[in-house]
This record gives sequence, C-alpha cells and structure tokens, in this order.
Amino acid sequence: MKKIVLIFITFALIVMGCEHKDVYQTKKVDFDNIVPFAAYEVPLKEGMVSIVIYGEDTLAITGIPMNINVPKEAVKNLTKSTAPIRVVYSNEPKFEGYKDCGTIQTDCVLLFEDTRSGDNDYNDLIIWAKKKETRTYWPDYIVSCEFTIHPIALGAIKNFKLGVVNEQGTEFILAENCREELFKGEKGFINTETNVAPKTYPSKMIKTKEWKYNPNVGNTTINWFIETADERMYIAETNKAVNQSNLEQFGNEKGRPYGIAFPTTGANIFKFGGPFYATECTPIQQIYNNFEGWIQGEGNINDKGVNNTDPQICYNFSNPH
Repeated sequence: MKKIVLIFITFALIVMGCEHKDVYQTKKVDFDNIVPFAAYEVPLKEGMVSIVIYGEDTLAITGIPMNINVPKEAVKNLTKSTAPIRVVYSNEPKFEGYKDCGTIQTDCVLLFEDTRSGDNDYNDLIIWAKKKETRTYWPDYIVSCEFTIHPIALGAIKNFKLGVVNEQGTEFILAENCREELFKGEKGFINTETNVAPKTYPSKMIKTKEWKYNPNVGNTTINWFIETADERMYIAETNKAVNQSNLEQFGNEKGRPYGIAFPTTGANIFKFGGPFYATECTPIQQIYNNFEGWIQGEGNINDKGVNNTDPQICYNFSNPH
C-alpha cells in the first residue's frame, strides 16, 4: 500500500510540474540576439547637419535630434577609432533642407514562415525591403515612410498579406495579396526549387500615411508581418517590440521565430551571391550551421559557416535589381 501511495504522489508531482511549466522559459527565442537593428542617437553640432555613414551607405541625414535604427554591427565598439559607424558634419548648401528635418534609410532581407507551425525552411516569402523614413521636428513631429519591396522568393501555396505596424500600433498593408501584387500572379513555388532558373520581378514602391510621433518616448519603429486567413506572423525590427506578453506573435512554443531578417544597409550581401536561403522543405539549419545557437542567443547566424555549395539544399540569389 505504501508503494502505491508513493507512486501516486510521484506521478502527481510530475503532472503538476508539467502543468505549470512555461514553455517559453525552456525554448525561448533570444530576440535580443536575432533582431537586425539597434537604437542609435545621432550626435549633432550647432549649425551643422549630421550625416551618419556605415560602410558605403548613408544611414541618416539630419539637423534635428533623432534616435534611429541601425544594423547592430554598426554600433559595436562605438568608443573606438575603428567603430564601423561614423558621423560627418556639414554646412554645405546642398544640405540646407535638412536643418529642420531628417531622413533615415534601413534595408533588410526578410524571410517568413507562413504558419506558426512551419517546416522551418523560411522561404514562404522572401523580400528585400528598403525603408526611407522622413521626420520633422517641433512643432509637428511628423513621420512618413516610403517602402520599396523587391520580391525574391515565394515558397507558399496559400495567399497572404504583407504589412507593417508602427510603434503606436497603427497598421499599414503594403500588399493585399503577395502572389498577385509582387510575383505577377504566377502559380507554384517561385525561386525555391532546385534545377529551376531564378526569375526576377519588378520592385513595388509604397508610401504610407503620415503619423505623429512622440519625441519623448524614444525611437520610431516598425515591425513586419504577413497575414493568412487564419494567422499573423511578425518579424521584430528591434528588441523593444518583443515582451513577455506578445511572444506568441513573434515565435512559437518550440522556440522558433516566425521570420528572420538580415540587415543589408552597409553590408553588400549580394556581392557574395547571397542572400543564402533554403530550398523547398529544407530546414534552414542545414544552411546556417549556427542557426540553432543563434536563435538561442549564441553568437551570429554565420559563426559556424554556411553550406552554400549544395544546390539541392541552398539557393544562392544574387541581386537582380
């Protein structure tokens, strides 16, 4: 009898432990590690316009106070002379129009799964997205955004929308039907299958409605999403977008993000044949050896190499635009 009671108590404790177990505590995506951008406060000099440069790209031009999003690699070692980001100050006449406003350029390649329980190939929608943001200062504090979408791949059958949501929760739909509006309505998988020549598609430019930002609450930001008839999947632009209350919008209980982003501003990934992504039904961890470690907070996605030589599992897509 004592043995039976002991077995029952042990079983009950196990069940109770499972019921109260938080799956996000054991399989939590480290969004601090995988988000593409970090905040950067642009330094100003009186009477001058600040020009923020990373690599060969101009990230921002401004004569007003601004916090901006820049690739995380750009803000490493900012106190050192070898810092990858630099600021040039100018009072040349050609920058006169920036005394009372600022512009910011952020570009990235976005790789989406089209369901919250996906096959982890992250090729259901792949686009190269360029965002040009313009801000005014006192007294209006107005933001306007212009997006340029370059279609790369479509590894999905279902239809879905593409959109963004800003830091205030306002949504903007950039494409009601991605297949029809970005890929000319062509059927089947596009640029995800082996032994098929890559196709190119024209870019689409969309300008959103303006909104008023609050200069006292930090940076303006947007998060990308796709939306099917049943689900919406987000990609976070910065770690400020993700918190314990909305984790399920960005990743599932298995510890998988619904999408990932590679910043391209200041880093010409196309020069080397990229972006590299998985062919149809190939888990992305077969391409990026450190994918599992990366999403759990260990290093960079490229740290352990990229299996980009086998065309059966990896698609190399050079810049078609």
